[in-house]
Amino acid sequence: MKLRNSLLARSAVVLTVVGFSPLPAAAAADSAPMAGVATTAAAAAMQSRTRRGAQSQAAPEVRTGPEVLAEAQAVVTATNTVCDVVNAVSPGRNGDINIYEVACATGLGHILTDGAQPASRNCIIVAQQAEEYALENPDAPAQVTCTLPENANAEQIMAGYIQSAGVTCQVDQTRWVGRTQSGEERYEVGCAGVDGYWLRVNPAGEYLDRLECIEVTAAGGECTFTTNEEQLAGFQARFASVAPQACTPEAGRFVGANADFRFYEVKCSEGFGFIAQTNPAGEPQGARDCSRPQLVPGGCTLTDSAAAQGAAAEQRAAALAQIGRTCSVNEERIVAVESPADGSPGREIYEFECADQPFGLTGFFPVAGGSGEVEAFDCFTMDARGLECQFVSRDTISNELTRMVTASQRNCNVVDYRVVARMANLEGDVAEVKCDDGRGWFGEFPDDRQAAGQLVPCAAAARQGDECVL
Repeated sequence: MKLRNSLLARSAVVLTVVGFSPLPAAAAADSAPMAGVATTAAAAAMQSRTRRGAQSQAAPEVRTGPEVLAEAQAVVTATNTVCDVVNAVSPGRNGDINIYEVACATGLGHILTDGAQPASRNCIIVAQQAEEYALENPDAPAQVTCTLPENANAEQIMAGYIQSAGVTCQVDQTRWVGRTQSGEERYEVGCAGVDGYWLRVNPAGEYLDRLECIEVTAAGGECTFTTNEEQLAGFQARFASVAPQACTPEAGRFVGANADFRFYEVKCSEGFGFIAQTNPAGEPQGARDCSRPQLVPGGCTLTDSAAAQGAAAEQRAAALAQIGRTCSVNEERIVAVESPADGSPGREIYEFECADQPFGLTGFFPVAGGSGEVEAFDCFTMDARGLECQFVSRDTISNELTRMVTASQRNCNVVDYRVVARMANLEGDVAEVKCDDGRGWFGEFPDDRQAAGQLVPCAAAARQGDECVL
C-alpha cells in the first residue's frame, strides 16, 4: 500500500511571503513596494521605509473615474489577477508608484500597485497585514486597506470557503497564511476545542480543498490557532466509535493517505495505541491497535509495541499448527481484512514466509467481535482469489507445479498457471498450466501437492467445456 503525505503531494505547498509591506495612507517619496517573493528581513525593511515616508507626506489625492478604471485594469492584466473589474479607485501613491483598489464582479477585491514590477493582493491579505502593522506600530499612520462598498464582502467570502470545506466546528479565528509559487492562497481556520485547518484557494478565488492542521504540522507547516490539547481532544471524540480500547490520547500524528483512506496514529495513556483510518471525507472507518501488524508502511511509531506484536505472531503460528498447517515463520505480513456483508469485523489475512511451505502460506484469523474460523491456504490456491503473494514468486510455484505434473507421468515444464476453482471435494484446486513448448494441461492439483491428479490436454478440455486461456 503506497501512502502519500497529502500536504506535500498537493502542488507547490511551500508558502512564501508575497513581497508586500503594508502601504501607507500618504505618499512615501523614498519608497517603492517590493514585488515577487520577499524575505522577512526585506519586508521589515520595506515597512520601515514606508513608515518614514508616511510620516513625512500630506494626505494623498484620491482619484476615481474612467481613467483610473483603465489604469487599474492594466495592472490587473499585468499581474494576472483574476478579476472582472466593476469599480476602481486610486487612494494615493507610493513614490512614483500608483496604488489602486479594485472591486470585482465576483469574489474578493484587490489592492494593486503599478510600476516596473506591478503587484496584487486581495482584500483579506491587505486587511490582515495592515492590522498586524498597526499592532506593531500603534503610532504610525493607518495603512491602505479596501474601502469600496463592493469590497465589504471579505467576511462573507471567507465564510463561503469554510462552508465549502465542510468545516463544522465552531470557527473562532481565521488568517491568511501565504501564497504558493503557483499563486494559490492558504488560509488557516481555528476551531474551538478541536483541530483546525488550512484552506486552499485558487488564483480565481475558488475553494479547492482543506488540510487538517495535524497534516500541516506533519509536513513542517504551522497552525497558530490549534493547540496540541485541542488536537488530542479532537482525536478522542473522533475515533471513540472505532478505537479498539478505551483511550485517553497522549499524542497523535497524521500517517498518510491513499486514494481511499486517510490514516492517523493515536498513542493512549492506557494499553496500546492504534492506527485509525477514515474515508477521504474524514469519517472513521476502523482502527487497528499497535499490538497487531499494520496496513500502513512503518506501522505505529508513537507506541513501543514490539513485544506485543511478537506474542500475537506466536499465537497465529500456534493457531496454524492446530489446523495442521505447520510453518517455520521467517516473516509475516498482514495482507487484507475481510468485509462481511453484515458489517461485523472480518477475519485478518496474513501471508507467511515458511521454510517448510514451498507454495507459500496464507492464514485467515478471526478478530475480537468477529466470526469465522482459522483457515490456511497456500499461494497457489489464493491465486483464484486475486491475492499475489510477496514471499514466494510465481516462478517458484511454477517449478513446484512442474514437479507435480512430472510425478503424474506427464511431461511439462510449467511456465505459467491459472487457478480456476476449488475441487468438488474441496481438497485441491482445478487449474490450467502452460508448458514452455506451448502445450497446456487442465486438471486437478490436490492440496497435498505431491502429484497432479486427473489432467487433460487443453484441446480435450475445450471439448468438455473447460477452456484454456493461457
